[in-house]
Formats: sequence, C-alpha cells, structure tokens
Amino acid sequence: YKGEQPMQIAFQHATDSVPRPSVKNPGVPEQLDELVLWATERTPDDRPSDASEMLTRLREIERDLGIAPQVARTLSASTRTVDDRDDSIELTAVLPAMMTAPTATVGDTDNASLLRRSTKRRATKGAWLIVLVVLLAALAGGTGWWFGSGPGSMVPVPDVSGRTFDDAKALLAAQSLQAVQQDQYNLDVVAGTTLGSEPASGTRVDKDSIVTVVVSQGPQPHDVGALAGMSADQARAALIAANLVVGENSTSFTDAEANTVIGASVTPRSTGTAIDCSKGCTVHEGDAATLSVSLGPVPSVAGKSVADATSILMGKSLQVSGTSTEKFSDSVAAGIVLDIAGRPGGGNWKPGDTVTLIVSKGPQLFPVPDVSGKNRDDAVKTLESAGFKVNYAPFFAQPFPNALTKVTGTDPAAGTQKTKGSTIYLRISAFG
Repeated sequence: YKGEQPMQIAFQHATDSVPRPSVKNPGVPEQLDELVLWATERTPDDRPSDASEMLTRLREIERDLGIAPQVARTLSASTRTVDDRDDSIELTAVLPAMMTAPTATVGDTDNASLLRRSTKRRATKGAWLIVLVVLLAALAGGTGWWFGSGPGSMVPVPDVSGRTFDDAKALLAAQSLQAVQQDQYNLDVVAGTTLGSEPASGTRVDKDSIVTVVVSQGPQPHDVGALAGMSADQARAALIAANLVVGENSTSFTDAEANTVIGASVTPRSTGTAIDCSKGCTVHEGDAATLSVSLGPVPSVAGKSVADATSILMGKSLQVSGTSTEKFSDSVAAGIVLDIAGRPGGGNWKPGDTVTLIVSKGPQLFPVPDVSGKNRDDAVKTLESAGFKVNYAPFFAQPFPNALTKVTGTDPAAGTQKTKGSTIYLRISAFG
C-alpha cells in the first residue's frame, strides 16, 4: 500500500483487500489468486480455520493444475545428505541412476509441503513485523498530525459574554488567541458589555487565531423630527419605526383639529426622566413615548337646555356636575345654559373631567325706589340712578316749574322688582 501519510497506509490495511498476485505476475493461476485472497480475508473467521484446511485446498489446486511435487525419500547409507551446517536450501542429492530407488516410507513428506510451511512461517513473521511497523508509523504519524495540525493543535474558544472587552481579551490570550473588538447595538445589554464572539464559544480553532469579540453599544439612537402638528397615526408610526415603546395617547380638548398631535414626550430607559419631543429629538431604541393628541374643541352648549347640554357633553366623555352655576342674563331666558365654568386648576379639558354648567337666571330684577313726596326732577334722578327709565304726564314736563310739582306715587309701585331699563311712570300733582 502506498500513501502520503502513515495514517493513509494504515487506513488501507484496515479497509482494502490484498491485491491478487496475478496483478503483479499475469502467469499466476486463478486458483492461486483465490487461495491468496481466501488466506488474507480481513475478517479472521472468513480465512482457513487451520493449516490442514489450507493444505487440503493447496493439494486440490496442485491436482487441478497437474503439478506433481517432488517427494523427499529415505536414502541408503551411500546417499549424500545435506550438511546441517550448509546454509543452502538443498534438501537431497539424488544417487546415480543405476542405483535402485528406495521406496518411500510412511512418513514421507513432499518438498512442496515443506516449502509452503517454511514460507508460511517466514511470511507470518514478516506480516507481523509489517503490521507492527505500520501501526507504529500510523501512531507516530497520527500523533504528529493530531498535535501538529489536527484537533490536538487547536484550542476551544472560551465564553467571553457578559464581560468587559479587556477581560474578554485576557481570557482569550490565556488560550493563545487574539481578540478584535466589534461594536454592535443591542437593546437589552448595557453598553460596554460583551455579547459573545465569532467563532462562538466552544469552537475549536488554531492557536493564535483571531477571535472577534462583539461588544454592546447599548440601544441604537435615532433622530426623530417634529411630531407636533402630525396626525396621531403618523407620529406613532415614526416612533415605532425608531423601535420605541409608544403608550396610549394622552387626549384633551383643544382648539386644534381632532386627532392632531399637540405634544410628545419621550422617557429614556437610561434616565427615566421625560423629555419634550414635540419639536423633534434624539431617541434610543427601547425608550418610552407618549403622544398628546387633540380631541378638538369642547362642544359649545350655550343656548341649550340643561338636559340637552348634559347629553352633548357626556357624549364626549365629559361628566356634568349635578350642581350648576346660575347667572343673570339680560338676553338669555332663565334655565338656558350660558356656558361651562373654567377647568379647576386650568389647562385643557380631558375625557372623564367633570364640567359645571353656567345657567341663566334671566335678567336681574331690582326694586323700584320709593320717590313719593319728591318733586319731579328729584324723583326722575333717583329712578334713573337705579337704572330705570322714567315717564310722566306731558303736562308736568318742562317748562312746568319743578318747585310746583310733587310725586304722589309710581307705577309699578315702590318696591316692585323690575329689570333695569324698565320704565317707571310717575304720578305727579301740582302746587304741592
């Protein structure tokens, strides 16, 4: 077997079959090919069970091929035997032809058998030596490969997550590995903390390999434009695109058109202190945002009855106080709503707030002053100062002397409740 590495040769020993002898020498009979393959099966149970079984097959092959092996015979004393000290393989020296050939004894052994046994012993020893050499070479080669360029020369990448980069670098250096920092935005891990490595922990790499240490930069920042004036849907989409957590809208009644953003606030996760983002701001992914959205103006209920005004306001999620504020009105009849009271504490009305109605008491009434006994001009002056208009008989008008006049009563009578601007008629007598 041939190969570039001892391990390759050992692998062929374990997996390949012995080639047929006829591959090297085409003159080898097929029967001998088969005998060799049978004797060298990789699985011991597939080989001849013992030497006798193999010898039997060898004899069969000799008969098939018509081969007659020479037989070593017992010779007479005159036979020249092989010197035991002779290193040659010669077994016997045949006597001259005139001598009578002795007959073979029961224990005769043919030359082919002796040769096969000897060859087998040498082949067995050689095979074991070859196997031993191959195994040692494979072991040496495998060991060299394992620690030189195979898995034995590699080191596992340690787990560097959850550390500072300097700590991760030192941990890798202890494994003869070089660290290179790679920053990466991360929503959940604090900036400056390592996220992991590439290759991942546990991966076996060559010593002095470069390992990329991924370090968190914290949440990714985004610049958000002015939100005030957008529709609520547009503003929410802009915040979600920046990966912010957008809560429920904060709604209120304003003069702005309904569903228009009137304000926006962002609460960073890092500080917890809200910032105004109505005109735009820089945010980080994971921050919380709230939009203030207009519901339009509070519906006007002036001129409505209390019942109608209550129904309209409750339809806008506003509560109506059971106690209303009454106010005189010279132009609105009593019982009609004039307006709603201002919001306690100021600011815009919000759904759920309780509204107090201002209801008209009608025009305010004032008592008619008692001017009886006064002369004409004094009575007129008193009534007009009280907000009333004055009328009397034309006879007593100028140029009738004031000193000759005396008020005897009024219509309506003194003390009667009348609205300002009402006309009071003076009863006047002449000459006191």
